[in-house]
Amino acid sequence: MTISALKIESGTETIAGYKVLRKLGAGGYGEVWSAEAPGGMEKAIKFVFGSHDSERGSRELRSLNRIKGVNHPFLLSLERFEIVNGQLIIITELASGSLEDIYNKHRERGSCGIPKSDLLGYLHDAADGLDYLHDEFQLQHLDVKPGNLLIVGGHVKVGDFGLLKDLGDVECSMVGGLTPIYAAPEVFDGRPHHNSDQYSLAVMYQELLTGHRPFAGRTIAQLATQHVHSAPNLESLPPADRPVIARALEKDPNRRFASCQDLVNRLKQSNERPVAIPTQANPIDGTTQRFGDQSECLPASNRPAVDNLPRIDSKELSEIATSQAFVVGLGGVGRSVMEQLCLKQSQTNGSDCNLQGLLIDTDDAELYRFREFEISNNLICNVQRACFPLKSPHDYRDSHGERFTSISRRWIYNVPKTRRTEGLRPLGRLALIDHASHLKRMLTQAISELSVDPSGKLKPRIYVAGSLLGGTASGMFLDVTFMIRSLLDEHNLADVEVRPLMLASVPENVANAAPLSIASTHAALSEMHYFLQPNKGYPEDRANTLASVPAARTPLPAAYVAAPSKDQDGIQLLSDYLWNDAFVAPALMDQARQRPEVDNANRTQATLRSFGAAPLQVRPSIDIEGLTKRSIDQVIRGWMGDPKTQHANLRHDVTAILDQIGVSPTQWANQQIEEILHQHPDCWRRELEQSIATDLQTRRDPSSPISKDAVILGRVKAQPLLALAAEATELTQDLPQLGNGAIASLMQLLRKKLRDQKLDLFQAVGLLRAITKQCFAYAQDNEREIIGLIERANETLHRMMSDLTSTRVKQIDLSEISGAMIDLMRADLQKPNGILFENIGDQVKRIEQELLAHANELADLHQLLLGLELPSGASSNMTERKIQPIVATALHDQFADKLLYRCLTPTPAARPAKIGDVLDQMLATAAATSNEMLNDTSGSGIVSAEELNTHIAAALKQAYPKLLRFGGRQRVLLVGDDKRQLNSLKPAIEAAVGGEITTVVAPNAKTMILHEASEIPVASILGNLVGSLGADLTIAGRLMSRCDIQWSEPTESNSTAKSMTFGG
Repeated sequence: MTISALKIESGTETIAGYKVLRKLGAGGYGEVWSAEAPGGMEKAIKFVFGSHDSERGSRELRSLNRIKGVNHPFLLSLERFEIVNGQLIIITELASGSLEDIYNKHRERGSCGIPKSDLLGYLHDAADGLDYLHDEFQLQHLDVKPGNLLIVGGHVKVGDFGLLKDLGDVECSMVGGLTPIYAAPEVFDGRPHHNSDQYSLAVMYQELLTGHRPFAGRTIAQLATQHVHSAPNLESLPPADRPVIARALEKDPNRRFASCQDLVNRLKQSNERPVAIPTQANPIDGTTQRFGDQSECLPASNRPAVDNLPRIDSKELSEIATSQAFVVGLGGVGRSVMEQLCLKQSQTNGSDCNLQGLLIDTDDAELYRFREFEISNNLICNVQRACFPLKSPHDYRDSHGERFTSISRRWIYNVPKTRRTEGLRPLGRLALIDHASHLKRMLTQAISELSVDPSGKLKPRIYVAGSLLGGTASGMFLDVTFMIRSLLDEHNLADVEVRPLMLASVPENVANAAPLSIASTHAALSEMHYFLQPNKGYPEDRANTLASVPAARTPLPAAYVAAPSKDQDGIQLLSDYLWNDAFVAPALMDQARQRPEVDNANRTQATLRSFGAAPLQVRPSIDIEGLTKRSIDQVIRGWMGDPKTQHANLRHDVTAILDQIGVSPTQWANQQIEEILHQHPDCWRRELEQSIATDLQTRRDPSSPISKDAVILGRVKAQPLLALAAEATELTQDLPQLGNGAIASLMQLLRKKLRDQKLDLFQAVGLLRAITKQCFAYAQDNEREIIGLIERANETLHRMMSDLTSTRVKQIDLSEISGAMIDLMRADLQKPNGILFENIGDQVKRIEQELLAHANELADLHQLLLGLELPSGASSNMTERKIQPIVATALHDQFADKLLYRCLTPTPAARPAKIGDVLDQMLATAAATSNEMLNDTSGSGIVSAEELNTHIAAALKQAYPKLLRFGGRQRVLLVGDDKRQLNSLKPAIEAAVGGEITTVVAPNAKTMILHEASEIPVASILGNLVGSLGADLTIAGRLMSRCDIQWSEPTESNSTAKSMTFGG
């Protein structure tokens, strides 16, 4: 019987006592109406389409029988269910809406989804109810979606149990009626798990929070494929949520959280503080696939096509990106790369390039070589060194236990006597496992010290650099990379990538193959291929503090593998690319490697990235005419200065300069007066006594006071003797004469300051004005001091002589009288000084006027320059900006004595007849210097079009990533600091490439071609290596770094399978 047999309309009673009121909704499986129940309460009534004994009805009926005895606050209450006329009718409590309704209301208001705090509150209720179903009844809902999470009293209740599944039912088959958008991978296979609802809850969380789902499929087939085989796209989530949702979306349900409530709690914690996310160990995958055989490399005609990625908008960066890079260098290659990076840093502004490093090696001698590098280059690098040496087999046998269960006993019992890896990958990993706790502490400290840009525009850059060819780096890099990923997630840096940059050996010619290097590369790439699978997360190793990383959080999609040819320097290749990625244009490089959302959502094939880099040595393209004019403008402006600065900070300079040239009242008094008077006090005493005695002999009244004239007479008689003594003495021969040579010294001092560009003309004029003012002030001070000396001397003499009689002559204190007489002598000697100070001031004033005349000449010269259409502003050409200061210095050296300080030279040069002639000379000098510097800095001079094309072809060939012969996608970037040059090179490079390229202008960036390659299939590379190794793959299998994983390998199409031994 069909639903048409029932009359469903408002007011009818399909079940006695339940009056249908209004239709609430309809779907593919039935209709839901509101109904008035006995007692006037309102309920929900669902009419299931079709007969109750149909597949749909039977499934719903089985679910109802399972749930009818279940009661929980967050599970929708089941009132009753009946079969009426063969149709199943279900009555439940009535909800006010669903989580889907709330989401739609937020979207209508322009929001991307439900606010996180509100959403987590709703999901907490749902998780509580779902966990109760499993924990108490071993039931899974299997149709968790927004429409089935109903709102009752402000809380969520889980409803619609039509797909409810008893997990104890071993006969359960493919579940029908599921909603593919939210279904877990195992549900598509008909094997639901107790963590299946958790998966659906995680998908729903991302959608309701961000408006984007982790899988973008539109059909059931697309969604089923993506859920089972593809990695989820979590980019729309907040960074702190990504590790949590990645774990809940693991393909293997055993690697998810223990419960739905655990998932919600971790999401709450990610919003509050950094959270570590431990997981269960990864179960061993029992399946084994095999590589195909490619005996030879693919010929060019059979090579897969390489698609060109679209061009990115070219960028011009005004300054170098202030970035922070933390580089972990593994083994000898890692050390060499670190040395190159430190050299690059030393050649730039260190504050713009925050480079931190950690070197790890099993050989202490390799680490000491880095210290020798620092000493020889006079560098102190912010690089830590950690030696992880191997121990003896005896030590490992005694402490094997649980710590080394992932390492084959073959390697534990056969450690070389040298205690080095000897190029064997498993030994490199053995050394790392033995020091895992130490490494984790060092990495934790380094990550905790990373600075994060609050705006989020610039993130710290983290790299792991090494080689897949040897033992140390090849054996360690996967564990190191995953450890860093885990620690970043713990420190709430989920959006910071860790990027391995590794060298590999993938020869095009089998004859050039080095068997051990090929086998090592094969083993390393095989492990990368395994962890690139959407269902292969990194397993936990608690004994060695190695945390699990969900497959959706694998850092390997960001990994780069470069395979340089024999004539390429792999170290230079790695360091050039890393430097450009970290410090030249990090934001653009991130944009260049972004994958389209649809591709990310459908990532089913294990692919990797590669790169190439090559310098492009051509002459920089600059505007010589503009450069010469800007250089002359810089020189003239520098010479003239700003009139506003002429009075700045001159007080100390004036007194210091006057002292330096010997113009100082204190200095003159001490050196030319005091030395004479105080060195000959006896002549003063004799003349004074003789004058007093004569006065006594001639007076009529011996009792009258001694005449003041007698003292004055003694001074008059003594003065010629003092003058004669001063001329005869040698005490003053080394002292500067009063004002003698002061002007010459001043001119020499000013000339030196102008030549060294420590003063400009306006500052010099201001200084001379201050000196003139100070000289006249000295003259006034000198006059006031003379008047004071005379008054003080006369006062003393009058007091001493007023009552001195002949009877008391022998009691006279001649020292006090001598002091007064010295004051009178000093007054006489200082009288010429005032005139001397005024004369010096007048001469300084004349120099000031001459310098002002020079300033006027320079102003006229600058006006002529402006008439030649001087370019406005600074040049955007980085090469011009580097050369301009050098040209300006050359102009200053050649023309300063003629234009800047001509009046200050001992033999002044003649004034230029025509200022226009001077400008012509300066233009010629600037142009010659510019061309000379241009040729010196470019190293190649001017090249012809043919030579340029040859240079470009060679650079493109060198930069071409060799792994692109296995297919993939590519993008070419042209980097440099000269915009004009890059624009001139771009057409020729695009013609050679056959497509558009992206240009990046950045300060101090070397002109270089960067060739980005992505989506290179790992299986194709491994197939090539199989051909290089020949039939025997045993050695490659034994070089797999761990034995606790059954490595699954890709199968090359159209090839014959070859057996391969792994682990062991």
